[in-house]
Amino acid sequence: MSWEKSSNDNRTAILYMDHVHNPSSVKDISGSLDEILDDGGIRCVVLSSKHAKNWCIGLDIPWIMQQYKDKNREAMKEFFVGGTKAIFLRLLEIPLVTIAAINGHTYGNGVMVALHCDLRFMRSDRGYFYLPEAEMGFSEDVFTPSGIRLMDVRYDSFIREVMIPTAKKITAAELLDKKIIDHASTDREAVLSDALARAVEISSSEDIYCKILENRKIWSGPVIDAIKNEDEAAFDNIIEMFWNLMVKMGVA
Repeated sequence: MSWEKSSNDNRTAILYMDHVHNPSSVKDISGSLDEILDDGGIRCVVLSSKHAKNWCIGLDIPWIMQQYKDKNREAMKEFFVGGTKAIFLRLLEIPLVTIAAINGHTYGNGVMVALHCDLRFMRSDRGYFYLPEAEMGFSEDVFTPSGIRLMDVRYDSFIREVMIPTAKKITAAELLDKKIIDHASTDREAVLSDALARAVEISSSEDIYCKILENRKIWSGPVIDAIKNEDEAAFDNIIEMFWNLMVKMGVA
């Protein structure tokens, strides 16, 4: 099972994500969210990881390499389109408060998962928030229209002005200063404990729970619109960028 109820609050679920995104891991996340919703009594979902070092380091590059070798652009596009809707759209539309308990390194698509959550808790003793696309030779165009919209409507310009063009690894302290995360915890154990404590406060208060969901409706509208109406058309260009990267890497 990829999720469990919190031991001290049956209205909170802990969903343990795989540390990379591929069709199998995305299906697992989506299926777990289905089960959590079917429970009927859960109000908060805390996204965590059991990996020793990573929370989520994004796309599964070996899987992408294999699609390139197989010349299987359709599998890539199906994964991108389906993955965006299975994770990002669901996080925006799900009637549950989502909390990212970032207990390890968070790169690329993992950063985007965290940014789609309602709240973010991150360990401060080690681990980075990192958008490595510039180091891979990508431009900002490798991000989906919905991803750029999310950054613009909800977060400090630091993400687009510093994180994306410089591929700088960012600490919890810096992210807290820019209000990109909501809380910096002392260590790996504390980040989950702190996130679960906040979940108890939310699940036990109708007012707090409803306010967070209402606030999400305000900022998520343009992002949802972009996922539904703009992202799919952008994926052909994004896949071409990945194909060119495979050529540079000498993948045969």
